[in-house]
Amino acid sequence: MPPNRFEQEPETAARFGIYTAVIWIVTFAVIAVLVFTVGWWWAPLAFVGGFAAMMLLLARMLFGSRSDR
Repeated sequence: MPPNRFEQEPETAARFGIYTAVIWIVTFAVIAVLVFTVGWWWAPLAFVGGFAAMMLLLARMLFGSRSDR
């Protein structure tokens, strides 16, 4: 089984948690703004954007450059 970067580098895991919270708070704020301004049909676009940002963040945190290099 490959090593888990989050277990080896707790600072990376902490950073991931903070970034995750920020992404989802911003996503839900954008969803609320879209619902009240242009209609609820546009709200899923913000969710898709937040999900895409989350997957990019996960890939970057797990497989990105390491701090020991």
